[in-house]
Amino acid sequence: MKRVILLFLCCYIYSPQISASDIWVVPINGAIGPATSDYVSREIKAASEQGANLVILKMDTPGGFDAAMRDIIRAITSSPIPVATWVGPTGARAASAGTYILLASQIAAMAEATNLGAATPVSIGGAQPSAFDDNKESEGNGKNEKEEANSEAEVPADTAMEKKVINDAKAYIRGLARLHGRNEVWAEKAVSEAASINAAEALELNVIDLVANSVDEVVSKASGRTLLINGRESVFYFEKPLFIERAPDWRAEFLAVITNPNVAYILMMIGIYGLLLEFYSPGVGLAGVLGGISLLLGMYALQMLPLNYAGLGLILLGIALMVSEAFSPSFGLFGLGGLTAFVFGSVFLFDSDVEGYQIALPIIVGVSLFSLFLIVVLLTMLLTSRRKQVVTGVQTMIGQTAKVLDDFVNGQGAVQLGGERWNAKSNNTLEKGQSVIVENVDGLTLKVKTVNGSVKMIIYTALVVLVLLVILLFNMFKILREYERGVVFFLGRFQGVKGPGLVILIPVIQQMVKVDLRTIVLDVPTQDLITRDNVSVRVNAVVYFRVLDPQMAINNVESYHEATSQLSQTTLRSVLGQHDLDELLSERDRLNKDLQSILDQHTDNWGIKIANVEVKHVDLDDSMVRALARQAEAERNRRAKVIHAQGELEVSAKLSEAANVLNQAPNAVQLRYMQTLTEIANERTSTIVFPIPIDLVETFAKSKANNAPQSDD
Repeated sequence: MKRVILLFLCCYIYSPQISASDIWVVPINGAIGPATSDYVSREIKAASEQGANLVILKMDTPGGFDAAMRDIIRAITSSPIPVATWVGPTGARAASAGTYILLASQIAAMAEATNLGAATPVSIGGAQPSAFDDNKESEGNGKNEKEEANSEAEVPADTAMEKKVINDAKAYIRGLARLHGRNEVWAEKAVSEAASINAAEALELNVIDLVANSVDEVVSKASGRTLLINGRESVFYFEKPLFIERAPDWRAEFLAVITNPNVAYILMMIGIYGLLLEFYSPGVGLAGVLGGISLLLGMYALQMLPLNYAGLGLILLGIALMVSEAFSPSFGLFGLGGLTAFVFGSVFLFDSDVEGYQIALPIIVGVSLFSLFLIVVLLTMLLTSRRKQVVTGVQTMIGQTAKVLDDFVNGQGAVQLGGERWNAKSNNTLEKGQSVIVENVDGLTLKVKTVNGSVKMIIYTALVVLVLLVILLFNMFKILREYERGVVFFLGRFQGVKGPGLVILIPVIQQMVKVDLRTIVLDVPTQDLITRDNVSVRVNAVVYFRVLDPQMAINNVESYHEATSQLSQTTLRSVLGQHDLDELLSERDRLNKDLQSILDQHTDNWGIKIANVEVKHVDLDDSMVRALARQAEAERNRRAKVIHAQGELEVSAKLSEAANVLNQAPNAVQLRYMQTLTEIANERTSTIVFPIPIDLVETFAKSKANNAPQSDD
């Protein structure tokens, strides 16, 4: 007995249990960036230092940056206490970088109606992988069908760098899955094929450990599990757990705010304009202090974000040109050029596909319009100062209005200005009494021009500017109805799907294609086909479909409406041609379902859903109609004869039964005889009936039989 107790104590000592009560719940919401990685890493470290026994990462993320994700994973794998990741509540997701973090945790749990996957790395500022091309011939004709299917399912990598990144990600995620005994095959598929699954499928495929709808349920279901913590196995068990909700501290909140690309962009603009205002009026003032602080904060945020240096260079060039416009006026040349560079640089500054790390287009438009306003104000002030009249000397007469005293001959004449008579010359033909404007003074001779020409030039210029402004605004602002979506392209590259509501576009730079999401009724033209029993018919139909994915409907097919129409025509001929005429006429519902299923399968890659297909009319040739009429008439005659023959057979059977009955009961014949006489008497006829009793007939029959001669035999 003592040996048993001693053995039990040894097993207990060398297989330690984790029995604790403090459980930290750390939220991860939104995109994973530098601020998130700093916050989560510090929380895991603080939990281990303060004696907590478990950290639960409550996650709902669309993904994030690779460097930030790896920092969090390093904090999880090196932590002396277990870390559980719970994707919740219902409706949350652990996409892209969230999948890696979930697989790296000692406990992987998900709530119902959540999903994970799509872990393919996407380069920032580079081109996205091209879409699948069904018409592109596969390389290497010697591949078998299985290899070709696998290659088509994988996300394509066109360059050596893309292959290196994807292979590195596959190896990394396989190692994380193997670390805790999870499904390595699916983990690799999440990278190579961008696969995504829900919580139930993840549990079935051994991608996660359990499905739980709360952190309490996570702890209760995970109790008793053996976990690997820093290479050492430990039994996970809790008694009366105490959950501590951890909220982000001021440092995490501050970093999250300033590392938002929109905030960093605005801080940088405030800093630059604040310093410019300080340079215009030297001295330490509010503009300089505020500008310096904002610029430093903006630059700190930019160094933590995946910056596109080409975009930053264009912004700095644009600002330099606008500053040059202020110090050395070029009548708008430097200003407009700087504004153009500034807009392009703002768009390129964070050329990222990661959700939450893109500058909102309205902010770019607002800052650009503000910069344009400053340029216009500076130009207006400049032109006003240049047009300001001189108050002394002969130059004061320039721009004043004079009156022609005599008709000009050969471009020369006299004008009256300020009560004085001046010799004048002009390139225009002037008449007496006409008003003119002084352009220049050459000694005692004035050079004048007509007033109307200057006014017309100003009016024409204003009209041109107004028309250009209207065209610009018309192309810039688009309104999409509730049932419309806009597929936006930036310099020919797909940017996103917008709408409904107001959509702001950069003219020439951005283009938008509208897509209607309502159900479209497509009338399939009449098709000539031959049925399986060699009958020529003409068939038409109607197809009801709608667009589910505007991006696929625009990018994957040239014209989804025309493509659906042509596909419907060919499918109608091929499917109905495989059936007999009788099936075509009698089994319409089954044929409609077959057509709908085939069309829906073929249009799935176009982002289109076929709701219903109905065959409307089946038209036959006149000769076939007459043949069917003759066939129907012959069938009716056959049925009539069969019915008549069946009636005769039934009558004869009944007569036979009646004869048998009368033979067995002779008195019944007498009763039938009396009934017949009664029926005849009731009819209005001239028939004379002489009734002869049956007994009398029988008497004569017997008498005749007795008088018959007998033979000698």
